[in-house]
Order: sequence, then structure tokens, then C-alpha cells
Amino acid sequence: MKNELSVFLYWPNIVGYLRVALLLYGLGMSWSSPLIAAVCFIVNLILDAVDGFLARFLNQVSVFGSILDYTIDRISFASYAVLLGTIYPQYMFLFILSLNLDLASHFFHLKASEGRASHKDVSKSESLLLRLYYKKFILGLSCLMHDLFFIFLFLYFFYPSFALQMGLFITVFGVLFKTVVHAAQIIRASRYLLDSPKKSLDLKAAEGPSDQC
Repeated sequence: MKNELSVFLYWPNIVGYLRVALLLYGLGMSWSSPLIAAVCFIVNLILDAVDGFLARFLNQVSVFGSILDYTIDRISFASYAVLLGTIYPQYMFLFILSLNLDLASHFFHLKASEGRASHKDVSKSESLLLRLYYKKFILGLSCLMHDLFFIFLFLYFFYPSFALQMGLFITVFGVLFKTVVHAAQIIRASRYLLDSPKKSLDLKAAEGPSDQC
């Protein structure tokens, strides 16, 4: 029990708790202090890279930490999508569509990655796009640009400026790239899951009869 409890106090997981606090505080300050809210969202985004670095550097990798980080990423984007939907109601459908695609692609991809060391492991025989996407630099840059686009869009509502327009123009490529990646994740995962019953049966046949019920 002591060892199990210590995992909750791993430094990468503490960073995760801080990310949740920043996200919630930023959402609470969205209307009264949008600049403070944006700073909270950006720090939350930066800490997403910090917790991964700490996990590797301190050798504090855990299943709990991996799921925590994965969950915080999903709820962060869901929060941005809902927030922007209230600010730009005329584009609500696009935010909902983007959110649904994000959730569906990650769920499908995570399910199809069961049994692998990491959901980021993509074999050489699979999608070239996904192999490219899961290279650390490209993954980090695309995620950074993706989330910054929505944060800039939030700020633009309160402080419209040419600088933010340029920021939106640059970061929108991250959104477009990740949208294509999400579609590729769903297609790849769907193909894998369609074959999984056959693979499972072939594996059982190779192992021989089981003594378990």
C-alpha cells in the first residue's frame, strides 16, 4: 500500500495535479480576467511537456501517470472547445465536431494500442503519417500549435489585434494537421480492431487448449 500511495506523489503526477488546478482556475477567470485565464492555459500546455520530461529524468514512469496525463490532455481540449462554443456560438458546430473527432480518434487509437508498451508505438508496416506524427519533435510541435490556436482564438475575442491574427494564421496549420492525424488514427484503429477477433482466435489456436474456464 505504501508503494502504491507513493506513486500519487511522483513529481510528474504532482505536475498533473497542478495542470488540473490551472485549468479550473483559468476557466473560472475566463470572463473576468481573460489574460490571467490565457496565462493559466498556456502554463498548463507547457507543463504537459514538463511532466513527461520529469517522468523520464527521474525514472518515475507509471501507468497511473500515463493515464493521468492522457486524461488531462483530453479534458483540457474539451474545456477549450466548450468555452469557445459559448464565446463564438455561430461556430459551435465546428467546436463540437473538433471535440468529437479528438475524443473518438484517441479512444479508437488507445483501444487498438492495447498490449503495446505505448500508444505511441506504430510499426513500420503501418501508417507513414502516424509514424511521422509520433516522432517527439513533430508530436510536440503539432500539439503546441493545436492548443495555442484555441487559446489565441479565446484571446482574440477580448483583444482583437493583428498580432493575434498572425498567431492564428500560423497555428491553424497545427489544427489542420492534427485533424488529418485524427482521421488516420480512426482508420488505422478500425482496420486493426476489425481483424482483432481473427488474431485472437489464431493466437488461442497456436497456444493450444486452455485449462481455464
